[in-house]
Amino acid sequence: MTEMEPAPERSGLRKARLIGAALEICGGIILVVTLVCVFAWAFFASQERSAEVREYFVAVALALAGVASGLLLWGASEIIRKLDDLLQTVQDGGESLSAPVAAGPAPRAASGAASVTDAALSELVPLMREIRDIALLNEKQREQRLETQGRELIRRLEAEVPALLREHNWVEARARVQKARERVPSLPQWDVLTGQIEKVRAEVETHDVEAATRQVNDLASLGAWDRANDVVRDLLQRHPGSQPADGLAARVADEREKAQAEERGRLMARAQNATNRHEWIEALSIANSIIQKYPDSADAEAIRAQLPTLEANVEIQRRQRAETEYKGLVEQHRYAEALRVARSLIERYPDSPQADVLRQQLPKLEEKASSLGATV
Repeated sequence: MTEMEPAPERSGLRKARLIGAALEICGGIILVVTLVCVFAWAFFASQERSAEVREYFVAVALALAGVASGLLLWGASEIIRKLDDLLQTVQDGGESLSAPVAAGPAPRAASGAASVTDAALSELVPLMREIRDIALLNEKQREQRLETQGRELIRRLEAEVPALLREHNWVEARARVQKARERVPSLPQWDVLTGQIEKVRAEVETHDVEAATRQVNDLASLGAWDRANDVVRDLLQRHPGSQPADGLAARVADEREKAQAEERGRLMARAQNATNRHEWIEALSIANSIIQKYPDSADAEAIRAQLPTLEANVEIQRRQRAETEYKGLVEQHRYAEALRVARSLIERYPDSPQADVLRQQLPKLEEKASSLGATV
């Protein structure tokens, strides 16, 4: 069995622990020296009894500064030690999780939790290492590190942004550039990439708006407003926040409302004309059409209040027409057909005056139909 080499992270952890110990020792020394100096000054000042008030304030200020410096060093030492312990725990946890995987498949009940924990560790470990590495760098090294990361971000985005632009995915392209700008804000390349996105987007937007406008005009001439709305909706999805697209959408909405108002006016005029002619069946049909097409309009609301009267008038008109048809058939001695009309009217409107009259005439009508050899 070959002997495993020590992980490179161990040396980094030991180095961090040594730095923490050094900071703690320095903090302790500063505190001890400060306290010794304060007590010595206080002793000699009490012996001589010649210290001024200003000297007391200076001594107190220096003492507080020394104590604060020592406490800051102790705090920094504690932070480094906690970070070192956390990294050690994470690495030990990652090793303990990888051991069962090498030994064999884990039980099904624990596999889900293990995979979630493993995924979380895979994201946490690099982040903690990066924090540790940055904490150990000086200011110049941090600037160099940031510059290197910026160049890498630029290289990656210079390949990703054109691909997103070819897919017309402006939102994602902007989001990636903005995220990179927030991470490394001082690079001028972000303005270049942003300008590239806006230039291509504007060119495609102009073409798409022109094409959508032609489609909308053709559909509007046919009265196909639902399809025109679909065209506008697709345009807004491709170009969110576009003023030309928003303008086209507003124009379509206005023209549709105007066309619908004109059509409602024509239908209302037809319904009123049918009412004036006492053509109740036609008037009811037009009224139902208005309610179905424009259910939320004021015209539909007004018609709903008149529906009971229209429906009652329609029943009266149908009974009258059936009665007229019945009388015409009787006059033509077509008793069998008259009998069918009478029975249908009685069945549909049993409580009507016409039904009462026809019930009295049925026996005589059946007799006449039988005399002619018709089936009653």
